[in-house]
Amino acid sequence: MFDRDLKETLQFFYQAFISHLPQIVFAAIILVLGWWLAKLINRLLSAMMRHRQVDITVALFTSKFIYIAIITFTIIAALAQLGVQTNSVVALIAASGLAVGLALRNALSNLASGILLIAFRPPFKVGDVIEVNKQIGQVKDVHFLFTIMQNSEKKIIAIPNGLLMNMPIINYWANPARSTDVVFTIDYKSDLRKAKALLLDLANKQAGVLQDPMPFVAVNDLTDTGVAIFARISINNDVYDTTVWAFKEAVKLSFDENDIKFAYYTDNCHPRTNGG
Repeated sequence: MFDRDLKETLQFFYQAFISHLPQIVFAAIILVLGWWLAKLINRLLSAMMRHRQVDITVALFTSKFIYIAIITFTIIAALAQLGVQTNSVVALIAASGLAVGLALRNALSNLASGILLIAFRPPFKVGDVIEVNKQIGQVKDVHFLFTIMQNSEKKIIAIPNGLLMNMPIINYWANPARSTDVVFTIDYKSDLRKAKALLLDLANKQAGVLQDPMPFVAVNDLTDTGVAIFARISINNDVYDTTVWAFKEAVKLSFDENDIKFAYYTDNCHPRTNGG
């Protein structure tokens, strides 16, 4: 009895499959062509925007949006080919969209923020190093809901787009180079003029430090422990960290050789040097 029922069931599905085979084949063709068309348009659109030098952030976001839209229409067309009432599908999507929207208010807010960021040109582009909510990293991509950054430790940071719309954004790479004040606190008994001369000479000789604008050295503060002097230097973004590190090391070695003593904290007796 069970074998006969199973055989009849399998025969029913087989006949149904054979009778609908043309629709299934055409639906599969629609899916393949739609996927191919989406990939082709995505490549062509990306190439066109690169040729026209469209901002890379706008280009990536736009190409993703169009790709998803084509795939969505392709799926609806394939379902229509199979005999599914697409009007009902669209109505179902619209009806469920309200419920999903209520449940995903934050996600939709981030989506809207992402669209607004692109539409009104964000104060950064892919590749820039920015700081948001005390998180610093290089922008890798702008998704619909999140902006993806990578910090100096190669950790991935996902910042909700809604946060980007409501928080101050510091773009360290807005210009090709940036200036910084590298501060050193020396002992009151050390020769201040000599220390300033050494600091300026090192700033002028340090590889990576730009000469336009020229390095500048001055007294920053008179602290409880010593005299804080600083060197204001300009550095190209791509060598910023390595240049600052090398400059601090050169200053330490030069001050040691010329009997310039660093000030010490009264609590832990460690030399005090601050980087801008």
